[in-house]
Amino acid sequence: MEKSIRPKRFALRRHQRINDVLTFSMLRSEGKVLRLNPFRVAFKSNAETLPRLGMAIPKRWAKRAVDRNRVRRWIRESFRQRQCQIGAVDVLVSLNARFSGKEDKTTERALKRVLDEAWTKLSRF
Repeated sequence: MEKSIRPKRFALRRHQRINDVLTFSMLRSEGKVLRLNPFRVAFKSNAETLPRLGMAIPKRWAKRAVDRNRVRRWIRESFRQRQCQIGAVDVLVSLNARFSGKEDKTTERALKRVLDEAWTKLSRF
């Protein structure tokens, strides 16, 4: 019996998420910064073999929880798909401009394009 060949799965595992306050503050103070409207991407190399992701989506810029979760989902998915190109880097993505859920598909595509641009720039460092 022949086994089917499955495509390689690019999962975002729990150990690839940055959850501790110390790492967040270190990235904010010591990390290099890319400003790509509406995101601020802070990054710093890490001692691990995989990239790690942290997100800061404040209520100030996305009032409704639905909107904050949608932005987080887009960031996670984009990161998950491009993690093999990024390398061993800690990344903190912050939302720095107003976002409302009344946006349409063009806004979603624009935000995803900005995230792809961020991952491409990160892969060069």
